[in-house]
This record gives sequence, structure tokens and C-alpha cells, in this order.
Amino acid sequence: MAGERTDSAGGARLALIETGIRSFGRSGFGVGLREVALEAGLTAGSITYFFGGKKGLVAACDEHVMAEVRAQLPAILSSRKKTARLRGDAQRHLANLEYLMRALRESPAVLAEMEELLTGVACRQLEHASTTPPDRVELQARAAEVVRRSLGIAMLDHALEPPRTAADLAAFVTSSRDLSQQLASELATDSPP
Repeated sequence: MAGERTDSAGGARLALIETGIRSFGRSGFGVGLREVALEAGLTAGSITYFFGGKKGLVAACDEHVMAEVRAQLPAILSSRKKTARLRGDAQRHLANLEYLMRALRESPAVLAEMEELLTGVACRQLEHASTTPPDRVELQARAAEVVRRSLGIAMLDHALEPPRTAADLAAFVTSSRDLSQQLASELATDSPP
């Protein structure tokens, strides 16, 4: 959609969000509004019109990426396949991942939302892996430990070798999923963190 003028209001708004995700993910949150608008084939004024400014565009990008994460996560976690598969366009998923990794470093709101989402997942993994029902407080502490370790390793892996292809992305998602499950399994039997 880059370089094309989008006629519908909904299409223009979505074009700005998708372009913002790619631009901010690739170059950071210091990217100017004109650059984002130009890549989307629109004017900087359209960002102000739809989002009230850069802060609103970033918030819309955050919301869009986190909605994608929430939509994809159940399929990734429940997959019985050795390699996780994402539904939809690989290039969009690569852009979302790039944005998410940057946002986790630079946006406390995105980090908090991701931690909350993944802590719920980790609690379920720990409950499943535990031989005895864990205490709720202990379960939350162990789940937080799984999330911290998993996110930290995923962010380091991404920084060292970001996925560039659909196959790279599948391998990255699979290794992150498997690591989280392994950590949950280990912490289910260890002493409290």
C-alpha cells in the first residue's frame, strides 16, 4: 500500500497504522510524521486528522500489534506441530514483530500489556505442569519469572539475529514458544523463585 493514495477513510487510517508499524519498527519512534504519511501515500495532516498527532498514531499502532498478538497466540500455543505457524501475511507479521520488539524496550504500556498477557499463559502452563496444585501467590511469582526469562531471551535473540523471512519468523516463534514451555516445566518442579 506504500506510495498509493488511499481513498476511503478507514483505508487511509489503516494504511497509516500499518505504515507506522513498519516505520517505527524499522527506524524507531523518532520517525517524523511526514515520513510516515509520505510512505503511506498521504499527508502529515491526515495523521493529525485520524489520530490527533504522533502520540495517537503510536497508541493506534500499539493497539493494532497487541490485537494481532492476542489473535495469534492461542494458535501458536496450542499447536501440536513441531514448528509454529502464523495465520496471514508473513511480511505483516515480520513488521509487527519488529515493532513489538522495539515497543517492549521503549514503551512501558506495551511491556505491561505483554507481561500481563504472557503471565496468564505462563500460569496455565505452570498449572498444567505441576504435580500438586500450587499456591496462587507462588504461581503468579513463578509465572512472572517464566515471562521475564522468556521475553528477555526472545528480545536478545531478536537483537542478535532478527528474522527476515517467513521461515526465520516461524523458527523464532517456535523457539520462543518452546523455551517458555520448558521454563514453565522446570519452574513447576523447582522451589519458589
